[in-house]
Amino acid sequence: MIPNASSRSVASAAAKNAAWMAQVSAEKQEEVDQAWNFVTSIFEQRRRIRGDSVASAKIWGGITFFDLGLGGRICNDATTTAKSRRELSASHGDEAVVGAQGWRGLYLDMIKRSLTNYIYYDHAKDYETQYKALLQNHKDKRAQEMSDRVCEAGRCEAHWDINFSEVSFHGDKVPATAHTVMRLSCLTHIQMAIEDVIANNVHGDLIEAGAFRGGGAVLMRATMGNQMPTGGWRTVWVADSFEGIPMPRTAAGEVKDDTASWGGEGREEERYASSMENVKATFRRYGLLDERVGFIPGFFNISLPKAPLKSLAVAHIDADSYESVLDALSGLYPKLSPGGYLIVDDYHLAGVRLAVREYRAAHDISEPLEAVPSDHITTCSTDPINSMGDDWLYRNKKHLVTRVGAIGGAFWQKKRLSAA
Repeated sequence: MIPNASSRSVASAAAKNAAWMAQVSAEKQEEVDQAWNFVTSIFEQRRRIRGDSVASAKIWGGITFFDLGLGGRICNDATTTAKSRRELSASHGDEAVVGAQGWRGLYLDMIKRSLTNYIYYDHAKDYETQYKALLQNHKDKRAQEMSDRVCEAGRCEAHWDINFSEVSFHGDKVPATAHTVMRLSCLTHIQMAIEDVIANNVHGDLIEAGAFRGGGAVLMRATMGNQMPTGGWRTVWVADSFEGIPMPRTAAGEVKDDTASWGGEGREEERYASSMENVKATFRRYGLLDERVGFIPGFFNISLPKAPLKSLAVAHIDADSYESVLDALSGLYPKLSPGGYLIVDDYHLAGVRLAVREYRAAHDISEPLEAVPSDHITTCSTDPINSMGDDWLYRNKKHLVTRVGAIGGAFWQKKRLSAA
């Protein structure tokens, strides 16, 4: 049941859990939007009631789906926000940052900053323009005084936060240069899933089905590292048509596919086409194109059944369309080892949700479907942004904090075999 906006007595944690359950079962996008808009309305109501007190470390109470498992690790990782990193460094020195992440962690962090284009793009210009637009018609004297110095003290710099992605600065358009359009939370989730299967000796290779420019697969290869794991070397497979998202080929696909209207004359990039040579070039730029990277070209219904895949430990599907997701699930899930992770991106799309729901039902998959946190406000219970309560723009509901309206990533872990 989707929460009614008039049900103000519903606890914030319960609202988040209900919103996720609504997204899992919803057939119409309006249902998803209604659920998450309700969560946002509670956030705004509580923010006003509590007055954005700096002493309030949390806005949300209770336990949510996002506090558990890998989601909880992403939400509570002290190194996933620039603010947390600065606090750690200020209180314990730079060596504490290295100690918290290790040199390998810092390397993977830099990989993610590069893949998302965070270290190159001048986000301050976007922030400055939007801030001044917000301040322009505000009659508060302090707002007018801030107008000429709105970007002081790094206020206009984009936060390195779990909701960051290059897409958010392009109005959901495909960015021209970023190697991935995934949010930091989704990239970190892939990284943690790989680290988990390595630590627990889950057998199998890694695969990204739907690679675009190859950013997600590059992170897979970087996370895998160069040490011989128990059971031998793993391969990172990159499966893609390398021609963009295919148009629906069946009557069911024409009805259920959200992507059929994407693209068109002058908008071909909206179908996320990138050649195999371009993807290989992305790997080369990171120094990661080697014999442990393999490519599976072709549309999934044709390429995956005959692909040289034996077993998989992590399968990441980023295919966008109903048919492509269903084809990828059919070709990959039977080869996923117990304890392995099946991750599906773009779970905010109705066609993707339907494909996942149909496949899980048809194969009696009972493992819980979990969500990848999307931000520190509407998903994670922790709210590091709240400690910016002394920032006038934030206290007046004008701070440019991204609040994602629906969950973009979903996953489940295949049940481990019981010990004999």
